[in-house]
Amino acid sequence: MLYILRPLTQTSSSKRRFLPGAGLAILTLSIAGVAGLLTHAQNAGLAPLAIDGPSSAVPWVRYAGWPTRDTSKFNSLTRLVSPPAPTTPRKLGKELTGDRAAGQKLVADRSRGGSCLTCHVIGSAGGADLPGNVGPDLSDIGSAGRDDEWLFNYVNDARVYNPDTVMPPWGTHGIFSEAEIGDIVAFLKTLKSPAKLAQ
Repeated sequence: MLYILRPLTQTSSSKRRFLPGAGLAILTLSIAGVAGLLTHAQNAGLAPLAIDGPSSAVPWVRYAGWPTRDTSKFNSLTRLVSPPAPTTPRKLGKELTGDRAAGQKLVADRSRGGSCLTCHVIGSAGGADLPGNVGPDLSDIGSAGRDDEWLFNYVNDARVYNPDTVMPPWGTHGIFSEAEIGDIVAFLKTLKSPAKLAQ
């Protein structure tokens, strides 16, 4: 092909200017033609899709043989093994005297139910830099004005305040003892400034 183009490019300066433009035009048309063929081939293989109206038959009915039993009281694992939620907060009667250092270790102990850091930001507890974001930020809970009784009951079994909570009932399930919850409360009360997380 080069031996054909060489004489053409050597003939005159006007032909030399014309050849690059013509080559570019041919290349552009070729690409557009191939793209058009690919688009046509793809569209030809698509099944028709109805997007108007409901996606199920109207009126909707269950298929034949569907169980008719009442499943509203279905026993999930929670219903089987979890004790019932307390109906009122437990009265402590006195200020807790927990061990703050022990509490700091407990909130970061991932061998005991996942630890508080699984769901909460708690500052630098346990040197952890991967806090969760399911529960509220607790890095300044000590400035929130919550008393020992409230904190104890929330850690022990948060369902007493919020029946729909996803927070595990640490005390009711026996994962933490009352003394350990006292340690956790003592540590939570020391948290008074928002955590500084790496950006």
